[in-house]
Amino acid sequence: MGSSGIALDDIPSLDMMTELLRRLKCSSKPDKRLILVGPPGSGKGTQSPIIKDEFCLCHLATGDMLRAAVAAKTPLGIKAKEAMNKGELVSDDLVVGIIDEAMKKPSCQKGFILDGFPRTVVQAQKLDEMLEKQGAKIDKVLDFAIDDSILEERITGRWIHPSSGRSYHTKFAPPKVSGVDDVTGEPLIQRKDDTAEVLKSRLDAFHKQTEPVINYYAKKGVLAQLHAEKPPKENSKKKKMKLTPREVEKLGLHNAGFLAQKRLARGLKLNYTETVALIATQILEFVRDGDRTVAELMDLGKQFLGRRHVLSAVPHLLDTVQVEGTFPDGTKLITVHNPIASENGNLELALHGSFLPVPSSDKFASIEDDENPGHIIHGYGDIMLNPRRKAVVIKVTNTGDRPVQVGSHYHFIEVNPFLVFDRMRAYGMRLNILAGTATRFEPGECKSVVLVSIGGNRVIRGGNGIVDGPVDDARWEEVFRTLNERGFGNKEEANASEGITGEGLPFNMVVSREAYANMYGPTTGDKIQLGDTDLYAEIEKDFSVYGEECVFGGGKVIRDGMGQSCGHPTDESLDTVITNALVIDYSGIYKADIGIKGGLIVSIGKAGNPDVMNGVSPNMIIGVNTEVIAGEGKILTAGAIDCHVHFICPQLAYEAISSGITTVVGGGTGPSEGTRATTCTPAPFQMKLMLQSTDELPLNFGFTGKGNSSKPDELHEIIKAGAMGLKLHEDWGTTPAAIDNCLTVAEQYDIQVNIHTDTLNESGFVEHTIAAFKGRTIHTYHSEGAGGGHAPDIIKVCGVKNVLPSSTNPTRPFTSNTIDEHLDMLMVCHHLDKNIPEDVAFAESRIRAETIAAEDILHDMGAISIISSDSQAMGRIGEVITRTWQTAHKMKSQRGSIDPTGSNNDNFRIKRYIAKYTINPAIANGISQYVGSVEVGKWADLVLWKAPFFGAKPEMIIKGGVIAWANMGDPNASIPTPEPVLMRPMFGAFGKAGSTNSIAFVSKAALENGVKTSYGLNKSVKAVSNVRNLSKLEMKLNDALPNITVDPETYTVTADGEVLTCAEATTVPLSKNYFLF
Repeated sequence: MGSSGIALDDIPSLDMMTELLRRLKCSSKPDKRLILVGPPGSGKGTQSPIIKDEFCLCHLATGDMLRAAVAAKTPLGIKAKEAMNKGELVSDDLVVGIIDEAMKKPSCQKGFILDGFPRTVVQAQKLDEMLEKQGAKIDKVLDFAIDDSILEERITGRWIHPSSGRSYHTKFAPPKVSGVDDVTGEPLIQRKDDTAEVLKSRLDAFHKQTEPVINYYAKKGVLAQLHAEKPPKENSKKKKMKLTPREVEKLGLHNAGFLAQKRLARGLKLNYTETVALIATQILEFVRDGDRTVAELMDLGKQFLGRRHVLSAVPHLLDTVQVEGTFPDGTKLITVHNPIASENGNLELALHGSFLPVPSSDKFASIEDDENPGHIIHGYGDIMLNPRRKAVVIKVTNTGDRPVQVGSHYHFIEVNPFLVFDRMRAYGMRLNILAGTATRFEPGECKSVVLVSIGGNRVIRGGNGIVDGPVDDARWEEVFRTLNERGFGNKEEANASEGITGEGLPFNMVVSREAYANMYGPTTGDKIQLGDTDLYAEIEKDFSVYGEECVFGGGKVIRDGMGQSCGHPTDESLDTVITNALVIDYSGIYKADIGIKGGLIVSIGKAGNPDVMNGVSPNMIIGVNTEVIAGEGKILTAGAIDCHVHFICPQLAYEAISSGITTVVGGGTGPSEGTRATTCTPAPFQMKLMLQSTDELPLNFGFTGKGNSSKPDELHEIIKAGAMGLKLHEDWGTTPAAIDNCLTVAEQYDIQVNIHTDTLNESGFVEHTIAAFKGRTIHTYHSEGAGGGHAPDIIKVCGVKNVLPSSTNPTRPFTSNTIDEHLDMLMVCHHLDKNIPEDVAFAESRIRAETIAAEDILHDMGAISIISSDSQAMGRIGEVITRTWQTAHKMKSQRGSIDPTGSNNDNFRIKRYIAKYTINPAIANGISQYVGSVEVGKWADLVLWKAPFFGAKPEMIIKGGVIAWANMGDPNASIPTPEPVLMRPMFGAFGKAGSTNSIAFVSKAALENGVKTSYGLNKSVKAVSNVRNLSKLEMKLNDALPNITVDPETYTVTADGEVLTCAEATTVPLSKNYFLF
């Protein structure tokens, strides 16, 4: 049974989580049918709402139901009214019938509390008969037992102030002056029912009439006594689950785990999410059994599933599962390393406690070909660290009684005084080992190490404070004296070997590319697979200085006086550095550190401490005021821009940012018919409201006004009110007159016009619409036509120079199910009626396999420049990025390489496709000076991905230089990684941070009109610009201008005389390996 008749659409967004948690609670509650029995004043009215809320029941009071039935003039109500008019009692059969009607309401789906009935054994029997016909019965009768003397004290002490309703009690809540209202000073009265005489009469009647009913239910074994003399909370507290947030979250984890078990039991191979959920859930179930230790469960977790039970990518995607559970000795962390460790696993353990049948191993096909998403193909040759540096080999002895571990960038002269070696030779030197690693000296151990000279300005800070200044031979006597005075071990080594790194052993430190990539990510010449696609990005450049990589952590590089500088003021150091990230951008594919300050990207290159490191880029000093985000092994992209958003519901913001979108452009006012179909925010009042309502959301917003008018006056008003562009949509009438007027007004304000053209060809064909453009810049939405536009040849606009064409993602890419889903999608979005033949014909005219197939190829040619969503209006906002890469993968598999240089990587195609959702929508909308790429001076809207999950599920979204959304585990856990790991809002999404790190884009006229102040906006408000002189030639890597034709009968598409067609895909990457549903 459902838990509520309330539709989620009717719930305010701020209350949505409360309602979802309530429904989750209710879904776990058993159905209950309760009767409350008790004398007047026993507390039934107080207890009822507590029990009702706890068990998600409805409250049926017979008096209220009778009055409601009479007022509603139901058939039973009419009969009851007739009886009352005759002065007769309403019959038991009528009352039972009214109860029967009430029980069928949606709010009573989980059961009911019946109050005031039955009062006699006959009534109880009639009620049982009615329930029996429905296959139901009374679950419990709650007897509110209380001594009459206590009731007398409770009730006869009540006094009220009649005009205000204020109530008092002579013992429990007395007035300040006996018999007088505290506020008005007027006399108090006692209701007749509260007098001792009336109460005695009512109690006598109750005992005589109702005690047989209590005995009746006692014999049936359903009677429970409540001690009604106790406070209400004491009677109800035993019934409360009292779930903590972490328990509620683990209920969600359990649901996912049980879902995975059901799929496993029917012979399905599990994907990544299902596998994690099942293992974590089963670990918690075995924890609850209470007979295994943490160590035993760490081993047991490897036994649940074998390689044959999971998709072939899963063993590579999943290296660890962590979860925390409550043992007899408290909460403990269980970590399962390499959880898919065998071929066959143990399905009895995997399904333990589920009571699901253990499937035969025959249900699982043999292990499929290995699939390793995000793997690296290493380039040729090894990597030399710290080349062309002065080096020395010295002996070091640990004379202490405890081990000493020295990190790569610790100034060796400053190390522990119990390490004895030639400190003069170590002056200005550090270990020649991988950055962020360490060398360990056990007690009494003597070993030789290679030291290399520090780089940069050669200034030593920190450590034991022995040097604290520049490395200068003239200072050695001073340093030597300090060493002796402070008792630091020092032993001259006259025969120590000296040399230059790179000139041979023993001075060289060389590592394999695999070892290097495992620590810092791939480097120049390496290739990395994007998710589980067939796309491989080759690193074109690495800004790292080998051996000087900045790595954060215990004993690693970014520490005081090492990778972190000392003595540089805040204005000279970064706010945040993202270290060793692989950047994939239209501008290049390279590895670098990213410097952020004041919410902007201020530098890209090599970060660190210029006092000790070579190659530190200008403006990239890591100081004591710098935060670190580790980018090693991760891919960094610009935040995506979705420039075709119907603002139907505010929740789309969460789906958008969780997928990697940081800027949304479109229009709407909520789930109105206009917004369901078009991206227009029509009225100035609505424009103000939308800017205000999104002010705290951690996304950049831009809203478009309605442009469908053949006269200019109203368009001026919406632009000045904040519209950053105008939208022409056929549902409002995209006529040549409206197009011409809209573009004329846009030219005056330097804003973009987005157009959804005339599917009906009512005012003319596509050539007439193109003529109405008069060579002026315009952005065409869903330029293929399934989303709307001249049938069947709107796709011709992709060859027009002044047109900036885009696609929406339902047709990306063309697959075996693309056509079938579109008709119903279209009918809903455009408020069409399936019973009107013309509406159906209109819808069917837009859905053409031939033009959708051609759309794939036009994207690959660079003839369609942008991909966006068309959110909830024939598009999916959370899949803009995913479907872009699915299209790129499909085109590679069908068309091969498109690299003009003949390179054996996919860099050109990758840069072309990422431009479609980053820089090109930014340029088209006049916001590329702020967002759209990973370039110095841009807003730091960035997305970090783990390579195996690239394109499907981001790891972290950085908004204006602040982490706004990220994968995060159990908030109560001892570390941030135990399940359930969810995409969650971070501090950058709370309070005023969402405003501080985001932009509201408006027209220049609106900015000058002072909308930021007059609307009370906290976001940065920026004006769009440089739009009206654009042509397709400004679309980065997507500027092709083919001559396109479409056969009006066969829908065959040609470009420059070549037929554009491709097969539909039956499978795509970034799908079944990753998503639960």
